[in-house]
Amino acid sequence: MLRTPHVKACVNQLRFHRLELMLRDAHMVCRSSSVLRDQHCSRRSASTDLHRSAGGSAFCPEAHRRTARAVPRAGLKDKHACSDAAQTAQASPGGSAALTGQTRTRGATDECLSAGNEARCRHSLQANAALYERSGKSWAAVLVCLCAVSGRPALLFTLRSAQLKGRHKGDVSFAGGKKDPCDRSVVDTALREAGEELGIHVTEDQVWGVMKPLRDMSGMMIAPVIANLGPLETLCFRPNPSEVEEVFTLTLEHLCQAQNRGYTHFRTGDRFGYTLPVFHGPRYRVWGLTAVALDQALALIVPPEEVPQHRSVSTEAAC
Repeated sequence: MLRTPHVKACVNQLRFHRLELMLRDAHMVCRSSSVLRDQHCSRRSASTDLHRSAGGSAFCPEAHRRTARAVPRAGLKDKHACSDAAQTAQASPGGSAALTGQTRTRGATDECLSAGNEARCRHSLQANAALYERSGKSWAAVLVCLCAVSGRPALLFTLRSAQLKGRHKGDVSFAGGKKDPCDRSVVDTALREAGEELGIHVTEDQVWGVMKPLRDMSGMMIAPVIANLGPLETLCFRPNPSEVEEVFTLTLEHLCQAQNRGYTHFRTGDRFGYTLPVFHGPRYRVWGLTAVALDQALALIVPPEEVPQHRSVSTEAAC
């Protein structure tokens, strides 16, 4: 339909007038909302002033609810405070599960140095003695040292000196070395090497037994010997500086937590070869044959449900 210029001008004027009415109505709605909000704030302010005049402080219901969930009420007994803490842990994602898991792990590891657990481990290790009676093999031994740090079960490690030759200088390891002709057994080798490296005297009655042998890349068989040194506070270390740079411990509770454990995947040629465990400490990483021996030791002395299982773990490490 054709429109004359006069008709077009009238249509545009009507459209402009309609838009003006819509804007005015929106302005009136906003103004009404603002008035209502001001009235609500005035009533709330009056209520607050009334509360203050009675000798109290300003009261915010939402802030009170948040505070009540996070902070135990004053004057309650300890059991009530613990209940509030547990509710707070449950409110956070995974908080209750993490708290329960850590408590269970700590309780299980605390029993690892008990007389009953020692007797069980000694019995389990008896069958391995026959594996080391064969002659004609080149043997080495390491001493997997259990101890107690402030009453908590732990394992003792050494940091190899950077002055040593070979690819493993500066690595975390257990005290140990090759068998000497004067050594009657792999247990003698482990105890002698611990004395030379750490300057401590470990007796045979402190030895729980020998785990299954490990093999390094050169083909040498390594015997992990487990012994309990007792409370760390009663020991006096005199580490050999040419072999040991540092002596430190990691608690069993730390080693059993899943976030402190990992894997290292090795290749054989152009294919996947094997997987070895890795343990992460606050300062150092435990890997290689030391990690394999540690993994076997934890599987022996700690209840199985507390130790994450590693798959495809080979005793032939890339060492």
